[in-house]
Amino acid sequence: MSYIIHQKIKGKLYAYEVTGIWDPNKKNSKQKRKYLGRVDPETGEIIKKRESPRPMFAYDYGDVRIAE
Repeated sequence: MSYIIHQKIKGKLYAYEVTGIWDPNKKNSKQKRKYLGRVDPETGEIIKKRESPRPMFAYDYGDVRIAE
């Protein structure tokens, strides 16, 4: 079961999705959180986190000209 919580950090409100997980080794439950984004204080809507517009790795290093 998962649910969404709002947490206030340094005056700003953030939204997290919380999932309960059972740890069989320690025989207790834990929470796993996933960051969803900031919460707009006026409307209460979640402003999703920005995805990186540029790639993390580049495998093409440009054109190569071979001199004769």
